[in-house]
Amino acid sequence: MRMKKLIAWLLVLGVLAACAPSTPQVIEKEVVVEKPVVETVIVEKEVVVEKPVVETVEVSKEVRVPVEKRLVIYNSYMGDPVPREADEELVQMFEEANPEIDVVHSIVAHEDFKQAIRAYLTASTPPDVMTWFAGNRARFFIDKGLIMDISDVWEQEG
Repeated sequence: MRMKKLIAWLLVLGVLAACAPSTPQVIEKEVVVEKPVVETVIVEKEVVVEKPVVETVEVSKEVRVPVEKRLVIYNSYMGDPVPREADEELVQMFEEANPEIDVVHSIVAHEDFKQAIRAYLTASTPPDVMTWFAGNRARFFIDKGLIMDISDVWEQEG
C-alpha cells in the first residue's frame, strides 16, 4: 500500500506538471483605472450686505436759553435832559453787550444825590455802580473803603 500511495502522488504531480505552461508568457495589457480626484477651487463670491449708513449733517440753529440774570444797581445824578439821555443810552449799550445782566438804573436829581450819597454807600445794598466826581470828592469815600479806586482805569483808558 505504500507503493500505491507513492504512485498516486507521482501521478498527481505528473498531471499537474503537464497542465502547467512550459515557459512563462508576458501579457501586456493597458488597464484604465478611474480614480475619483478631489480638486479644491477657490471661488470669490460676491455678497451683498446691507449696512446702515450714518450721515453727519452740520446744522446750526440759534437757541436762546433763558439765563438767570445778575442784577447791577446803578445810581446816577445825571438828571438833566441831555446827560440823562446819554446815561440811558450807555445803560442800554451795556445791557445789549451783557445780556446776562439786568441794570437797575436809578437817576436822582444832582443836589438830592449829593445829600443821599452817604446813605447809598452805607446801606445794606449799596449801588454796584454810581456816578460821582473824581479827585478829592471821590478820595474821601475811597479812603473809607466805600468805593473802589479806579485811577488805574483812567490811566489805562485815558
